[in-house]
Amino acid sequence: ALPAAPAPAALDADLDLLRRASPAIRRQLVEAAARTVAADGLVTAGEAELVRAVADSLGCPLPPFADAAGRYRAAPRPQSNATAPTGAGAPP
Repeated sequence: ALPAAPAPAALDADLDLLRRASPAIRRQLVEAAARTVAADGLVTAGEAELVRAVADSLGCPLPPFADAAGRYRAAPRPQSNATAPTGAGAPP
């Protein structure tokens, strides 16, 4: 069985607290939520709407999850810059 949904007032209070976090932390939270709902490769309309609503309320808008035909799909993972050269001699 699923746990009970939080009361709207509790959710509002939690979102108010999260809005005080730095922009980087809020983006990480939204990215983690988006990856979580996309982990099975299928994003339901309800999942997409919930993540987008939270993202918007935190000031971190997301691109649409739906493709041109209205099918929901998992968003591709962003490319990591971990292997990019840095320091002297690195391309600008």
